[in-house]
Amino acid sequence: MMNKKAVSPIVVTILLITFVIALGVVINAWMRATVQTYVDEGEKDIQTGISCLNVKMQLEEKDTGSIYIKNNGDIDISGYSAVLYRGEISDVFNHQNIAIAKYNAVEYPPLGGESLAGNDKVKIIPFITTQEGISSECTDQTITLTL
Repeated sequence: MMNKKAVSPIVVTILLITFVIALGVVINAWMRATVQTYVDEGEKDIQTGISCLNVKMQLEEKDTGSIYIKNNGDIDISGYSAVLYRGEISDVFNHQNIAIAKYNAVEYPPLGGESLAGNDKVKIIPFITTQEGISSECTDQTITLTL
C-alpha cells in the first residue's frame, strides 16, 4: 500500500483566500495612488479655471507708441504674454514677471526694445498665480487691440 500525502482542502482554501486578499491589498494601494494623482491634477485645473474667470482686462491706446493694460478684475495678474502681429508674422514676448494688481494698469511695451510701431494688432494673454501657488495662462481671457 502506498502512502500518498496530499495538501488538505482546508489548507488550500486558506492559502487561496490569503493570496486573493494580498492581491486585493496591492491593487487597492496602486489604484488609490493613481486616482489621487488624477484628483490632484483635476483640483489644480478647477482652481486655475475659477481664478481665470475673475480676470478682466482692457487695452487702451495711450499714444502711437504705447498702450495701457488695465486689470479690471478681482484678481491680481501675475504676468502676461504679448503677441505682436505684423500681417501674418507674429512675435511673442513673455512678461511673466510684470504683475498687474487688481484695478491697476501698466504701460506696454515696457522698457526693453519692444515697439508697437509697424504692427497691426497686439494680443495680451494674462497669467495668474493662485493662492496655492499654481501658475496658469488664462487663454480664455486673451484680449486683442487693433492698432
